Amino acid sequence: MLDPSDVVIGLLTENTPRMLAQAVRLLRSIRWFGGGLAKARIVVCGVGELEANARATIESLGAEVRVVGRFHPANPTANRHLLIAALLDEPERVMFLLDCDTIVVRDPLPDLNGVAFEAKIAPTPTVSDEVFERLFAHFNLPKPERVHLARFSQTLMVPYFNAGVFAIPIALARTLAPSWRKFNQILADNPDLAAPCQRHMHQASLTLALIETGIPYAELPETLNYQVNAQQLEPPPGFAEADPAIIHYHHLVDDDGLLLPVPYPRAQERIDLFHVRLRAEGLVQEHRATPRRDSRPIVVLGMHRSGTSLLTEVIVALGSYAGQDHELQAPDLFNPTGYWEHREVVAIDVAILDALEASWNENIATTDVANLTESQREAFRVRMRGVIASLQGHGSFVLKDPRMALLFPLWREVLGDPVCVIAWREPLTVARSLATRDKKPILIALATWEHYTRTLLRSTEGLPRILVNYEELLSEPQRVIRELHDGLTRAGIPDLSVPGPERIRQTVNADFNRSSRSALTDESWLDGDQRTLRDDLRSGAALQRPVAPTAAHTRELLSLFSVVEREQTALREDIAELDEIVRAMFESRTWKLGERLLSLRRVLGRGNAVTSFDRWQESKRRRRERTR
Repeated sequence: MLDPSDVVIGLLTENTPRMLAQAVRLLRSIRWFGGGLAKARIVVCGVGELEANARATIESLGAEVRVVGRFHPANPTANRHLLIAALLDEPERVMFLLDCDTIVVRDPLPDLNGVAFEAKIAPTPTVSDEVFERLFAHFNLPKPERVHLARFSQTLMVPYFNAGVFAIPIALARTLAPSWRKFNQILADNPDLAAPCQRHMHQASLTLALIETGIPYAELPETLNYQVNAQQLEPPPGFAEADPAIIHYHHLVDDDGLLLPVPYPRAQERIDLFHVRLRAEGLVQEHRATPRRDSRPIVVLGMHRSGTSLLTEVIVALGSYAGQDHELQAPDLFNPTGYWEHREVVAIDVAILDALEASWNENIATTDVANLTESQREAFRVRMRGVIASLQGHGSFVLKDPRMALLFPLWREVLGDPVCVIAWREPLTVARSLATRDKKPILIALATWEHYTRTLLRSTEGLPRILVNYEELLSEPQRVIRELHDGLTRAGIPDLSVPGPERIRQTVNADFNRSSRSALTDESWLDGDQRTLRDDLRSGAALQRPVAPTAAHTRELLSLFSVVEREQTALREDIAELDEIVRAMFESRTWKLGERLLSLRRVLGRGNAVTSFDRWQESKRRRRERTR
C-alpha cells in the first residue's frame, strides 16, 4: 500500500464559478474523508489566474496553487497536460490526478499499486472501434486486442480509459506525457481524424500513447471512479451495491453544492455523510420561504455556433434564472463552459422535430410547426407550460436552444410576452465552425445559417428584440454586456445588474472563439441574399423592417442535401454491416483452416495468390483513404 508521502495529488480548474466551486468541494472531501490520502500533498493548477477569494479558500484547505496556460483551444480537456508537466519534477513517487467534478468519500490509497498507469476502463465505448482502427492505421501503430470490458455497455474494447481519475508513477509519467501530449496536439489540430468522436479525443490519445510507449497499465476498480451520470442505463451486476471511494458526479449537483440523489444505495450513503459534514461546517445555506417574484421570460435565439451559449451565460450572470445545474445540459468539448440549455426544453424541441421528420439540420427547409396536428400541438404546449412553471418564482428566467429558431411560433403561444435576445455571428465564421464540427460543406452551412436567421427574425416580429453580435461580445465584453443590460431593463426585465469586471472576465473567455482564428474571408461564398442579410444584421436594420423568407433556391439546396446525406448514411450502414459479416467469416474455423493450408502451399512454393482476406483488408484501406 502506498504511503501518503509517496503521492502528490493534482487538480486542474478553470477560473469559472462552477469549476472553482467543484475544486473547493473536492478539496474538502479529501480532507474530511480521504483517510491516508488526506495527508498527501495537493497541487491545484488554475488555467490562468484564479479569482482571489476562491484562491484564498483553496489555500486555506492546504493546497498549493499554481497557474498554467491553455494547451489547445480546440481541446480544452487536454489542459490536463499542463498539470502533468507541472508535477513531473515533484519529489513524490506517484501522481494522482482527479477531475474537479469528483468527491473522495473514503481512502483510495489501498486500491493503488503505484507501479503502473492506473485508471478505470470507460463504462461505454465513447470512441468507437472503427475510429480506433482508423487512428492506429494512421499512426502506424499495432491495434491492441479488444479484451477490456466496458461495464455499462458490456462490450469489449481496446485499453480505453476514463481519464478523470488516474494514478501513475512519476518516472513512467516522464515517458508517457510527451507521447500523450503529441497525440493530443495532432488530434486537436486535425479533429476529423477522430470524427465523429472528437469530444473524446483526449482519451483516445491516451490509448495511442499507452501503446506507443509500452508502459505498463492496470485497471482501477470502478469504486475509484464511480460514475453516477449514466442512470439512464441499466447498471451492470454489482454496481449498485459497490461501496465507492471516489464519486464522479459530473453535473449532478444543486445550487447549494449538494449532490443530487442517486439510485445506488452504498453511494447514496456516502453522499449523505458528505452532506452531513457540509451542514455541520455551516457550508449549506438554510433556506427560508421567500416571496415568489414575478417572472418574465427571456428567450435567446440564434443559429448553432453563433454564441447563444455564451450569451445565455451572460444573461444568467446579469441575474436571470436558467434552472438548477442538474437541469442543464453538461459542458463538452464544443462548449467547455456549458450550453445553458434546459434539458426538458431540448427534449421538447427534439420531439417536435421528430414529429416533423426533421432534425436541427435535416429537412429544415420544410420544417413548419403548422404541419403538426392540433392534438400534437396541444401535447407539446402542455410540456412547454410545465417547463415554464418550473422556472417561475425567480424573477426573469431565460430559455435557450438553437432549435427554437425553427420552432418559435409554437413556443410563442405559451410564453406570453417574452423578450427575445438574438445572437448572431459572421456567417462565414459560423460556416467554418459547422464544417469543423459537423463536416458541413461551406455552401450548405451558409444556407443553413440563412434559413435559421430568416426564420427566427420573421417569427419574432412584434416582440421586444435585442441584437447581440458574438464577435463584439468577445472583443468588448464590458460595453456589450452593459448595453444588453440596458436593453433588457428598457424591455421591462427587472432586478438585473451588471456583474463586476472579474465576473465578466470569468464568463467571457476569448480563447473559446476557436473558429475565428481560421475563419473564411472570401466574400464570394455568400450569395446576394446572404450578403444583404448579413449587412442588415451589422447595421441593425434586420430588426427595423420585415425580413424576406428564405428563397426557393436555398430551400431546394437544403432539401437536396438532406436527401444525399440520408443516402450516404444508409450506404455507410450497409458497408459496416457487410464488414461485420466478412469479419465473422474470416474468424470462422473453416476459413482459418483454409488460410493455413494456403499458407503451407506458399511455403512449399506452390502458390502466391492474394487471399480474400488480403483483398478485404486492402478494400478497407482504400475506403478509409477516400473518407479522410
